[in-house]
Amino acid sequence: MKSILQDIVAHTHSLGFLSLVKISNDEKTKIESMAEDRSVILSANTNDKVDEFDGIFGMPNLDKLALHLKCPEYDKNAKLNVVSSVRNGKKVPTNIHFEN
Repeated sequence: MKSILQDIVAHTHSLGFLSLVKISNDEKTKIESMAEDRSVILSANTNDKVDEFDGIFGMPNLDKLALHLKCPEYDKNAKLNVVSSVRNGKKVPTNIHFEN
């Protein structure tokens, strides 16, 4: 899962004007983002479905995610998992847990 998160950060946050993404994971994993001034729209699909991503959710704070992904503490043998909670009767992803 770390590699897909690194790809998301590399193709959105690294550009400097895409600060959040929308992930939808029905039949395949789709990633969408848009610049505030609507000058750039990103729409991408992963080659394989990312099973850890469930449903439709937003991923803000790409600055913080990029920082954690670059941190040497989480470089090798790190465990990343998506933590979910039940909201309005539906299970939704709430955060990504990093553990070394």
